[in-house]
Amino acid sequence: MIVRRRTIYAWDAHRLLENAAGRLLVVVPRATTGLLETAASHSRLGVVSLEDEFLFWDGEQLLPEVKSPDSGRSTSPEELPRRPPWGRWALMRVLARSGPPRSQTTLAGETGISQPAVSKALSSLGSLVTRENGGWCAPDRAALLDRFLADYRGPGGISTYWLGLDPVVLQAERAAVTAQSQGVHLLLSGDAAADALSPWRRPTRALGYAARGVDLTPGRLAPSTPEGATLEYRVPADPTVWATAAAWDGETSRKTVDPVLVAWDLLRGNGNETHEAARKLIDRVIL
Repeated sequence: MIVRRRTIYAWDAHRLLENAAGRLLVVVPRATTGLLETAASHSRLGVVSLEDEFLFWDGEQLLPEVKSPDSGRSTSPEELPRRPPWGRWALMRVLARSGPPRSQTTLAGETGISQPAVSKALSSLGSLVTRENGGWCAPDRAALLDRFLADYRGPGGISTYWLGLDPVVLQAERAAVTAQSQGVHLLLSGDAAADALSPWRRPTRALGYAARGVDLTPGRLAPSTPEGATLEYRVPADPTVWATAAAWDGETSRKTVDPVLVAWDLLRGNGNETHEAARKLIDRVIL
């Protein structure tokens, strides 16, 4: 058991797990989303969140009672957060970025989920999607895009943070080469991807998605804090990232995640410039 006076984040929890021989219980004042996502995907990690008054153990949040951080009221098991609807969000991305109607079989290939899952997701989207002779499409792609950007809770997973002195785009390129040398394909998002897809402003921070972690120090990068980093390396929990990226790039070599996810990542940034960069990307590439 490890007790911390300050909360810890996903990357710290991941390192603690690597150094633990058996099960590990972390006690913190308040659990972060990243810490809980790590616990959900690693059954050896348990979490006690004192302020929220709950226990996360063996991949599950145990009751009897959890207090809602917003209202202070008790939350029933039915109100607890469920598994993220990765398939529905992926379907929203592929229909928002491309207009022609597609069959459920085609949409399953583009999202990386099963055809029954596609059918269920289409039903949940209501009037945002419609069935035509050639298959399914979004009659108002801008409305579907806005809905995705509002609903998506992020790809989850674990991030590590790195600092470099070279221009951000060059850092991203070197990170991709370094990852490839270790057998991992890196997909760019955020500033670095927007610069490749729709250049508008000077990138200030790189973001990459990969299936597993690697050591980026051979690429002239050093470990950093989230606040001081110039590059974030993310291993997402969202399993659809790779399929939607492949569907977007088609036959070309995949270098970025799909542009809708790029836009979402840009909107996470602070300041009007990142939001304007997202709007330029949406206008030029997506819609």
